[in-house]
Amino acid sequence: MSSMSPIPSLKRETDLFTSRSPAEIEALKYDRPYDRTRPWERYAMGYPRFAAFIANDEDKSTTIYRRFERLSARNILYLESELTELEAKQDELDEESRRDEDLASSAQSWEELHSQANYNKTEDFSVDSSIEERARKGRLATAAQDRLELARRIRSTLKEYHKALKLESDILTLSVPNKRTLKGVRRVFKNYDRQGKYRSEMIAGKMETHLDEENKGDLCVLAAPAEQDRLTRLLEGRFAFIFRTKTAEGVTGFVSHRRVAIAVSAFSTISAAAFLIGAIIGLYYVTSPTAKLGMLSGLTVAFAGSLGLLTNARRQDVFAATAAYEFL
Repeated sequence: MSSMSPIPSLKRETDLFTSRSPAEIEALKYDRPYDRTRPWERYAMGYPRFAAFIANDEDKSTTIYRRFERLSARNILYLESELTELEAKQDELDEESRRDEDLASSAQSWEELHSQANYNKTEDFSVDSSIEERARKGRLATAAQDRLELARRIRSTLKEYHKALKLESDILTLSVPNKRTLKGVRRVFKNYDRQGKYRSEMIAGKMETHLDEENKGDLCVLAAPAEQDRLTRLLEGRFAFIFRTKTAEGVTGFVSHRRVAIAVSAFSTISAAAFLIGAIIGLYYVTSPTAKLGMLSGLTVAFAGSLGLLTNARRQDVFAATAAYEFL
């Protein structure tokens, strides 16, 4: 009695794996569904997956984080309050030095201040040092040590305060995230599927409200903002499917701002050349003065309209560019 050969089954299993990408095979090992358009889904749910989602964006427009402006402002206020107290303490010691002739010398000389602070009466074996003199030097040593300790505290706190101010200044210059990008990142963070069905938060705990509407004003994006003229918004919205990024695993849901910028630049260059060349060719072939006037008027209106509708040009820029085109 012959038994069935396992070779066909083995061949089908081999074909199943060889037809898949390495990422899909890795996902199958852990019994996780894998979407070629969402390569980050092969990572474990939570921080690993959301970090992979951010890292997969070639334009880094998804590097959206909170500024924590309220906490930052409070931290700066605490540092300022601490410095105010230290400043008042130093003013008090300075006034004491002004009234005491023994302390006046240390207020004028850093070397004298150090010398007084390093005095040790247990090591003062000088014959000329009386009990009163040693007591006076001990009092000066204590005062000098207090002043040095205060100076070091001021130096450390002031450095931290200035660093906090500089960092806050840099953070305030960061741009707010693009509305469309923020909406897409929220969908991933909320872990919606392709049918728009909510599954669960990507990250649990207090971090669940990371991208909620209540934190909208506190969000910033680390990447430099891409130019958002009307043509760019049109291409990234209606024609986003053309500009999706590609990885080794396939096409993702990201829109490549770099590819959109190249397309906008190409379109603008071709349009500008078309308006100039079109006017030259029209003047060459059109002989009727009335037709020439109508053609030039139409081209001028079209040129001004393209500037106003497809770019972020200001009103005065549109006037200047139209006048220059008409002059040429």
